[in-house]
Amino acid sequence: MMLIFDFMELVKISYNIDLSMSMIFKLATLRNYYHVEKTFPFIFILTTILTYANLTKSSELIVARSYGMSVWQFIFPAVTVAFVFGVINVLFLNPIGSSMLGKFERLEAIHLKGHSSTIAISKNGLWLKEAYKKGNTIIHAMRVSQETKELFEVTFFLADKNYKFLTRIYANSAKLEDGKSWLLSDVDISNADYSFEHKDTYLMPTKISFLQIQESVISPDTISIYNLPAFIKTTQESGFSTLRHLNYLFKIVVSPFFYLSMVLIGLVFATKSSRSGRVGIFMFLGIMVGFLIYFLSDIINAIGIAGNIPVIFSAIAPTLICFTIGLYLVLHYEDG
Repeated sequence: MMLIFDFMELVKISYNIDLSMSMIFKLATLRNYYHVEKTFPFIFILTTILTYANLTKSSELIVARSYGMSVWQFIFPAVTVAFVFGVINVLFLNPIGSSMLGKFERLEAIHLKGHSSTIAISKNGLWLKEAYKKGNTIIHAMRVSQETKELFEVTFFLADKNYKFLTRIYANSAKLEDGKSWLLSDVDISNADYSFEHKDTYLMPTKISFLQIQESVISPDTISIYNLPAFIKTTQESGFSTLRHLNYLFKIVVSPFFYLSMVLIGLVFATKSSRSGRVGIFMFLGIMVGFLIYFLSDIINAIGIAGNIPVIFSAIAPTLICFTIGLYLVLHYEDG
């Protein structure tokens, strides 16, 4: 269903673009896991309600309880499935989904947005590529300052459309001026004809804004959890903020416990629905609780990414809150 919705949305977006249906379907498929992953908490809370409501309705759960079976015994299989699935998702599904989303974003930038500039960070600094009608510019900088919007120890490689070398420009610093040009300081210019020139300052035209550089430093969703720690370290050394990436890393690591807590909360809805005979109503309430948790989680994560609270706390707080609530409700059910 989500694949169909994705496909229809991309058809609408690409209405005025000459894009084949096969490419649209490819884009929808590559982005599909990104949306499906967001439904996992809802899946666990709804399936828990359905499973235990049916067990209570058929009196199986009532008989089990009358024989002295603890709530922890009959909730253990569901909790185990949720946790094991969460671990499988972290170790296998999420890295595959991240790779697919990364490919989607690259294809989207080319086919839908028409972007000509790309940005990458490596252990050797920041790399940018900017395409023009007459050629290409590749920019390399060892360090970045977000406060002054400057690149340091920066090299511009100018090439034609076929990437034939034309000019190499080295500068101690490059400051982005009004989003239209780089102001270079202490500049050495080397040309393909071996001529050399030194200038104190030099203006290089550009279409890249500093905000675009910051936002385009690879999205954490597109990086495998295995590569994310190294990327965070490299990005920090390059001078960019990594709060968004740290938040995502911690959130993915604790996700198995988040799914587990959804099962604990779902159990209480299941027992309430079976007693009143209104399974549909309690399923709806379960979905509403899921949405509430989802939005509160987004708000807490946003506060953490903004730097107002520790990022590790913002990542684990939703899981910790849900787990505590679920544990309390199950203990209350056991006592009652």
